[in-house]
This record gives sequence, C-alpha cells and structure tokens, in this order.
Amino acid sequence: MRVLVLGGTHHVGRAVVEVALRRGDAVTTLNRGLSRPPAPGVEALVADRTDPDAVRRALGGRSWDAVIDTWAWAPRVVADSARLLAGRAGHYGYVSSRAVYAWPWPAGADESAPLVAGDPGGQDGGDYAAAKRGGELAVAEAFGERALLARAGMILGPYEDVGRMPWWLRRLERENFPLGMEFGLRYPGDPHPTGLHDADVSAALAAGLTLRPLRETLADTWAWLRREGDPAPRPDTPSPAQWFDPVQERHVLELARSLM
Repeated sequence: MRVLVLGGTHHVGRAVVEVALRRGDAVTTLNRGLSRPPAPGVEALVADRTDPDAVRRALGGRSWDAVIDTWAWAPRVVADSARLLAGRAGHYGYVSSRAVYAWPWPAGADESAPLVAGDPGGQDGGDYAAAKRGGELAVAEAFGERALLARAGMILGPYEDVGRMPWWLRRLERENFPLGMEFGLRYPGDPHPTGLHDADVSAALAAGLTLRPLRETLADTWAWLRREGDPAPRPDTPSPAQWFDPVQERHVLELARSLM
C-alpha cells in the first residue's frame, strides 16, 4: 500500500511511519525537513504545511492509497491538505482526540457523546479541542465516507514530544524508583483533575483495536529516552515549572512509593 504521512518525524507520525515500513508499505512523508532526517526507505517530500502552494508543488502528480494526518493546530491547514489530496488519495485518516467531546465527559460515553464546536476553516489553533474538531470537519468535507476520524485518548510512548510519560520517567529516575513499576499516569498540567476517564470503546475493539501492556510501553519509552535523549519540547508545551504543584507531586510520588 502507498501511504502518505503528513509529518512523520515525531510522536504519532513517527510511529505510523515505522509500522507502515514494517508492513512493507511504500511510505512517503511530507514535512519541513528540519527536525530529523527521514527514516531509511522513506520518500521524503519537503514543504511547510501552512503554505498550500508549497505543499502542492511538493506533492506533484503523485497519488496514494491512504493519508495519515496528525495536525493539531489551525484547522485551515487540514482543510487545505484534504482538498489538495481529495482526488489523489483513496482514504484520509485523521488522528483526532477524545478532547472533541464536550466536557464534562459522561461516564461510559461512546462515539455518540456531545461534541465541541469546530470551524474547518479556522485560523486559530489555540483551543486544542476546537482545533481538532475543526480538522475533523475539514477531512469529512473533502473525503466523506473515505475519511477515518480516530479520536484517540491520551497517547503515550516512544517519540512523545508533549512531556507526559518522558517527564514522569525522568522524575522517577531522580527519585530512584524502579522504572518498570506501573501506576496511573496523569499528564502534568492536565486541565481535568480527574485525569483518566471511563469510556465505551467497544466499537474500536470490534474494529481491531488491540491493547498493549503498560509495562511494555514504559520499557520502550525508557529505552528510546536513553538511546536518543529527551526530545525538544513542542512550542505549545507549558514550562515545566507550571506542570505540577510541588505539594501534589510529592503526594503522588509518596503514594507510588507506598505501592511498591
């Protein structure tokens, strides 16, 4: 299968590229070409996604069976890409977020839960939930039934540049905790203090979603950090000084130690 990954050098995009290559897919990436070199075997196209003319030139006359897009900022960028690719790609997979569901999330909610408002042509990416919803609408407008809107929950693991699991692993390292221990992870700076939430994901499981033990994810993330070092933080990531109140942090660490 011919796959185009918009991005492909960090976080979810990098993981998608690696999985596609292992499957034997022909992989193309499109990004600015600034952060890291392309993986071996990848056709790398260079363009700034915020410039539709540059993207059009980079795409040329190519076509793909599927496109994967993880964009999380101004929905207009997703709309531009989806329109450009509507006639040259079979399917468009947009990695959205559970954040598109209106807060507070009902316990046991499924895909029918109420959604936030979004503008597919929006120029502002400051509101993450609204931006992701706008991106969804943009993809649906361009691809219709050929669109997949994957509303992921908290995505943890190797290549993460948001500051969730890497932050905790480095913090546990400084506290001399065994890094293989398992306990609930709350994202420092999570605006929803209840942290993780109950949801009905039976539809995703029926479609083929598989579950991976947290221990394996922790081990892979730690191995990546030791191999490559901490990733540069995303520009929209808050300062570490604002992530977690010291008193709350100490309480969590003491609770974790009591469970060892």
